[in-house]
Amino acid sequence: MNFGTPEHLRVEVMGHPGTGPETTEAAKRFLRQLGLVPIVARREIQGYPTNRIWRAIKKEALQLIAGGYLSAEEIDRAWMLDWGTPIGPCGLMDVVGLDVIRDIENVYHEASGDPSDQPPEFLERMIARGECGVKSGKGFYSYPSPAFEREGWLTTPDD
Repeated sequence: MNFGTPEHLRVEVMGHPGTGPETTEAAKRFLRQLGLVPIVARREIQGYPTNRIWRAIKKEALQLIAGGYLSAEEIDRAWMLDWGTPIGPCGLMDVVGLDVIRDIENVYHEASGDPSDQPPEFLERMIARGECGVKSGKGFYSYPSPAFEREGWLTTPDD
């Protein structure tokens, strides 16, 4: 089972070829008793299916920053305006921890050998400076009061 943050209601359930249907059903019952919504993967895959969707978003955001196309703030502002979320991909990476993001990306890189799966160098430099996100007080934003929570930030970009 793959739990998200405490406010997430969904939990991914993923077995492997040897997992019996009774085990999956027991997991679903347990999650429903907790008031959670089981999302059952039909096949096993590295990283859980919905986490892979999140990975595609964070990987692309990191590549856009690394390539100098957009800043973290621009990515988050666009995302939040488009999707109506209270936080964007870069802010969410800060919550997870940039060192954790790097470690996850390294797992995918080791499995694939694909250079595009390697974490970007700027992320390594941020982590080396101790900028790991919320837990260190600085990442893409400064905490405890990140810019994206400021009144007017969403609709009044700094030019």
